[in-house]
Amino acid sequence: LISYGALNFMWYTFAIMWRWQRLSMEPSTLLVQGKIEALRLSSKKFLSALLSAYVGSQISKLPRLSVALALAPLGDKMLQYTERKLHVGADGAVGVLTSFLVGLCLGVWTLIILSDAAFSRTSLGTFAM
Repeated sequence: LISYGALNFMWYTFAIMWRWQRLSMEPSTLLVQGKIEALRLSSKKFLSALLSAYVGSQISKLPRLSVALALAPLGDKMLQYTERKLHVGADGAVGVLTSFLVGLCLGVWTLIILSDAAFSRTSLGTFAM
């Protein structure tokens, strides 16, 4: 479970970053005036990148499951290490590692959206409050 979650984290993070770069090269990328408009356009671009990553995820699911199965012993070691260091049970270790991966993924996505909104507002890239 942990190895598949880590693979999904890597897949979605890198797929969204790759797609984001391709979307940023499109000529329709414009400078906007308002903060809300910049966030709205960045969120729309993010949803497009997320949809592309999701479609790619469905296509590559079987190979990722195979790799996750091969990496299962590494996931077990991560769980055991977490149990030892944090003095929690197996369920607690799964919760900690899963929460870490989800939080890290959402943090990266938020950073992508906010940085794009900041750089789309002006040619200097300021997002002054």
